[in-house]
Amino acid sequence: MKKGCWIAGAILITLGMIIFFIGAGLSAGSMEYQTAEKSFGGGIQSIHVDCAAEDVYIRPSTDGEFHVLCSVPSGMGYDIKVIEGTLTVTTQKEILDYFTFFDFGYEAKITIQLPVMNTVVCFESLTVDTASGDIHVAEQLLFRRCDLNTASGDVIFKGDVQGKMNIETTSGDITVEDVSQAPAYECILNSTSGSVTAKNLNATAFIVETTSGDVLLENCKFGALTANAVSGEIELEGVDADECYIR
Repeated sequence: MKKGCWIAGAILITLGMIIFFIGAGLSAGSMEYQTAEKSFGGGIQSIHVDCAAEDVYIRPSTDGEFHVLCSVPSGMGYDIKVIEGTLTVTTQKEILDYFTFFDFGYEAKITIQLPVMNTVVCFESLTVDTASGDIHVAEQLLFRRCDLNTASGDVIFKGDVQGKMNIETTSGDITVEDVSQAPAYECILNSTSGSVTAKNLNATAFIVETTSGDVLLENCKFGALTANAVSGEIELEGVDADECYIR
């Protein structure tokens, strides 16, 4: 009798959670958004974004200025500021933001444009932390250090790095392409269940680790390559490495 009560209770709790999450997602689909835009001149060397569910786009600008465009749910708090050469963009984190895999149309995003003009500008660092948002970094952007972290979102990186790049996801996919302008850098890609794809890379050291996700490396040149996939597959096409450790 007691066992039956426990089972019935567990079923009710599970159904309640499912209804809660789906209801939260449906409400996101009908959500109203507020838009804020700020522009800054020179003097910015680092970019730091900290948000929960917003997709983040890092793109080049051609007018010599920094531009930040935030489109977030109405009433959500946000902050855009520059302190000692660091552009910081943060959004208020709500508990429902962490369940946007049920969103059915959640469209909040943060777009940051960095000046490139006719010469390549190397920014000191790029740091993006988001729980469920995607991260997109476009071409023509060069950083000394890059740290991108998301749980369920995907990461697409097409910029360049001079020093060290670290990308981590839990279930999101990672795609890194055409990072060859500055070969003297270390690249670390880590995903639990997401797939990892790297194409046209040139790196001194490259480390990729997944648990159940697959790994595809194509047309890459490395000083040292370390690849580890517990249950996923590792596929190499046109890869040249002075040292290679695959397990």
